[in-house]
Amino acid sequence: MRRSLLLVVLFSALSFSASAAASTVFVVDGRGWGHGVGMSQWGAQGRALRGVDHAAILGFYYPGTTIGQTTVRRVRVLLTSGRASVGVSSDGPFKIGSKTLQAHTVYNLVPSADGEVRIAGLGKFGNPAKVAPTTAFLRLGGREYRGSFKVWVRSGKLAVVNVVGLQGYLNGVVPRESPSWFEMEALKAQADAARSYAIRAHRDSWFDLYADTRDQVYGGACPGCETDRTNEAVRATAGEVVLYGGAVAHTFFSSSNGGYKAASADVWGGSVPYLQAGPDPDDLTPGNPNRYWKQTLTPRQMAARLGIGRPHDVSVARDGSDRASTVTFATGSGTPSLAGSTVMSSLGLKGRRYWIRIQSFTASRTRSSCKQRVNFAIFSHGLKGIALQRRPVTGSTWTNLALTVVDSTHWTAHHRPCVSTDYRLHSNKANNPIAHLAVSPAIAFDEVQRHGALTGKVNPLLPGNRVTIQRRTSSGWNAVATTTIRDDGSFRAVFAVTDGVYRAKVVPPSSTGLVRGFSPRLTVVTG
Repeated sequence: MRRSLLLVVLFSALSFSASAAASTVFVVDGRGWGHGVGMSQWGAQGRALRGVDHAAILGFYYPGTTIGQTTVRRVRVLLTSGRASVGVSSDGPFKIGSKTLQAHTVYNLVPSADGEVRIAGLGKFGNPAKVAPTTAFLRLGGREYRGSFKVWVRSGKLAVVNVVGLQGYLNGVVPRESPSWFEMEALKAQADAARSYAIRAHRDSWFDLYADTRDQVYGGACPGCETDRTNEAVRATAGEVVLYGGAVAHTFFSSSNGGYKAASADVWGGSVPYLQAGPDPDDLTPGNPNRYWKQTLTPRQMAARLGIGRPHDVSVARDGSDRASTVTFATGSGTPSLAGSTVMSSLGLKGRRYWIRIQSFTASRTRSSCKQRVNFAIFSHGLKGIALQRRPVTGSTWTNLALTVVDSTHWTAHHRPCVSTDYRLHSNKANNPIAHLAVSPAIAFDEVQRHGALTGKVNPLLPGNRVTIQRRTSSGWNAVATTTIRDDGSFRAVFAVTDGVYRAKVVPPSSTGLVRGFSPRLTVVTG
């Protein structure tokens, strides 16, 4: 009988990469929409739903104030400025200066060379030129307005001011500032706040108010814009204003304060006795769409939007109104600090009542073989309920891995999967993007081989699956033999074994949740 020759076997490193995988997100969540000073419109609605009347609503948002009466009857609203020309019209005859113009005709007004308002073919009409209705509303850019217009030439361009009765102005403001389906007492509170704001505002000698969010949103008398309910709120509160110390108060308001009123000193500077910080649980009424909002950003996205290095941690300093005052990031190149308002505008947030938190985990590898240990490092700052979860690709359920506490912000975990697996970090606010671990069968040659064959084992067993033996050549890896995995996971490939470097390859069925795997390399020297 011929004696079998022993082979000298040398094992080299695994043939696949085991680089680390990291997944990090910043969770930016907040409450409210707007500056939060004074009355919250959603808070007023929440109080009205509890049966609170409009005077008490205003008393809560402007403490120390009372409801009084005003004698002011009209306001001047800047509708547009910086225009080379404007077109005015009406559904009835109307006047510019002393000249009567035709109905249903758009007249184009332009500045003249000597600084007056001119209409081609009709002449010049001074600066400002007064445009007055007769039987129908005036139109500017197709939108109807109560009252009259003053058209000014300023720095060679036109500006149009709507001179309108206070009540008519409010008819065009209240439905744009509060939903018309709000409770009537909330709409009355809005009418009084808007009336008081309009009277207190005085932007310049030639106009009082902007027609947009710089003051109050005003859209004129367009059909369908005004509603019976909001007009009723304006009529029911005719002449009412909010007074403090006998003077009309600064009745700032915003959509939602996020459950906490902001002090004027924290938003604009300058403390006002009736514009102080404090809790407002009614703002968080269930119908409020801004009672909670959230976005998640990767470090790359955060860096791009804020113009800083890629951050790996963050802390938020808060002011007395529970708003973000300063946000400090930790990056690879330093710790830049940004104003809370800068972060708000750069990230497109709805207000400064926000928080920024981070959750991150790193897996020691992106690919492994069956039962090979994968280590996880976990970091979270400002979040609760941290859990590292796994889900095999053959399943649909997420389960938690056991965590080992390192300190208040760090944890570790490990896992030995035998199927390709997805991992994510879960908290009370967000889930990280999934990190995928590709798992292959563990394939190993036996330590002792005999002449004429190569033997080894595969885990998991995968009986009946094929094993391909490959030999390295100058042109790459070439198949030199195939065999089948036995019931106990072993294999034996019989062929003419010569000196060289070999590896075994197994391609499992996709239903196993495993990917193609290779054994460590085997160097054969016959003796």
